[in-house]
Amino acid sequence: TIADRVICIIGITGYKGRNILMALEKDPRVKQIIAIDRKKPNFQTKKTKFYRLSLTETLADASLAEIFKNEKVHTVVHTAIPTSPPRSTSLAHEVISVGTMYICNACVDAGVKKLIISSTTD
Repeated sequence: TIADRVICIIGITGYKGRNILMALEKDPRVKQIIAIDRKKPNFQTKKTKFYRLSLTETLADASLAEIFKNEKVHTVVHTAIPTSPPRSTSLAHEVISVGTMYICNACVDAGVKKLIISSTTD
């Protein structure tokens, strides 16, 4: 059941991630949420454990895999997609391409069962 699953959201300070996190916080079926971002959210959470991590860090995939394993993450939701237009195209490339690769590698390494990747129409 959903109550037995740990859900991890990456990119919680953006519009999509913040809204998904707030919805899961309100859902009584969800017992544990892991949130990963460069910045801590500017709102209170009750069921969420926060990890500060940038997808552009060297060895971010190893750090993610360790978090996923330690927290027994079942589902990862990747919402760390820069808004359009990005302030920095090089940072956007790092987060979108390299960051997503790191997340995929970490999911495989940690045995995550589901990966959901958000996108834009740009």
